[in-house]
This record gives sequence, structure tokens and C-alpha cells, in this order.
Amino acid sequence: MKIPKKKKPAVSPNPPTVSENSPIVSPEPPSVPPSPVNPSIGDPSVRLDRMVEIPVDRLRKAPWNYKDDDEFKASQLAANLQRNGQLLNLIVRHIPGDLFEVIDGNHRLDAVLLNKWASVICYDLGEISERQAKRIAIEINETRFTSNISRLAPIITELNAEFGKDDLLKTFPYPASEIDSFLSLGAFDWESPNPKYKWDDPGSNLLKLEILLTAEQMEIVNSALTRIITEMNLEGKTKMGRALELVCADSLNTPIESFR
Repeated sequence: MKIPKKKKPAVSPNPPTVSENSPIVSPEPPSVPPSPVNPSIGDPSVRLDRMVEIPVDRLRKAPWNYKDDDEFKASQLAANLQRNGQLLNLIVRHIPGDLFEVIDGNHRLDAVLLNKWASVICYDLGEISERQAKRIAIEINETRFTSNISRLAPIITELNAEFGKDDLLKTFPYPASEIDSFLSLGAFDWESPNPKYKWDDPGSNLLKLEILLTAEQMEIVNSALTRIITEMNLEGKTKMGRALELVCADSLNTPIESFR
């Protein structure tokens, strides 16, 4: 049985201004029969009519939100929304005063406020407890996957050829130095027979290392370095080098027999 698809409401990058007491705009509840493939379709807990357009002045950030603020990423996110419009909905719950607390999308709300939008599309969970909201927030945030840098770099290199570095810098969550690192990795000479060392820039005290790896080896190296960078909150242009240094330093204290 084919399930009729309901068109999502279009959201302009510059939604019209609404008054302070503007009502919530909600589509008519769809008639969706249960699916033998996905029994959750048609379940009241995942109804499409929970997708509503809510005036921004009725949204409140969750005071318990545990994600760090980042001014640079906030400005990039605002530019992203200006470029693409709203592609991801916020998730909210009812709170006293006929208001809504943002469970997922607190930083998107900041970007919306920077852009002076009047309303946004939200998934309304209704009257759920704060503990239920916190659990949902963690389940959403902490089940997102880590990017594989070796796979991401060629994509960014491809996009750089299409759009140019200056255009990517307007919306990508990376400073120019990180974009350069991605481009260097994307242009890496995988046919090089031996490790190579060269200066990063004339007069620089930084060296670049080039080494030949198989795809499987690169996967392991990238996963190990990414784990160290993430869990130790390493930052800056040399964060990958610092992670590699830590791995190598640890190996110097490990009996060589362990590697056999």
C-alpha cells in the first residue's frame, strides 16, 4: 500500500513578520493508515500534525541545555540559514505561559534570532516532563556520528573547485586554516613511495608529513587521531599533529613484543 505523502510547509529564508500574539499555524491532521513496513507510521506519538509553525517570540531556550556556545559557529549557522532557509525543524515542549521550550535546536534558535525571523517550523512534543525532555535531547545529540576526515577532505576539495574557498568560508563551520588542511589532505599524493617532509610555509617552523597508507590503514589512523582530538578537546592548526605525537609517544613506552 502506498502511503500518501504530505507536503511539508515551505519556509522562506525571510518569513513574514507576525504580531506578538500570533496563533500557531498547524496543518490539518493527515489520515495516514498504519504501514506493514513501519508500524510507527500513524502512531499518535509520531503524527505529522505535530509539525507546527511557531512565532519566535513564544520560544524559550532550555536553561538545562548542556551544549557549549561558540560565537564563530553561531555566526556560520546564521549564514547557513540565510543561504538555505530552514532545513531542520526545532523540537519543543509546552511550558507555562502558553510558551514552548526548545529541546533540540537551541543554537538554531540563536541563529534565527540573529536573522530576525518571525517564526520557525517545530516538532511539538506537547506537555512532557523536563526529565523526558532531557532524555530526548541526549538521545538525539549523543547518537550523532563522528565525521571521517579522510572521506570528508575529498568532498571539501570537490566543493572548493565548484564554489571557491571564500564562498565556503561564509557558511562552513571551519576557519580558513582548517579548510586549507582539508584541501591539503584532499590533494594528498597517495602514490608517494616514502614519507616526505616539507615546510608548511616559507619561514614556518611547521613541517608537513606525507606517508603512503592503504585505505584500511587510513581508516584506523584517522579513527585513532579523531578519538584523541575529540576526547582531549584538541584545537588549532596542529591538533592532528599533536594527536599523532601522543600516539607515537605512548608507543615508545610499549614493549615492541606487543606489536608483533
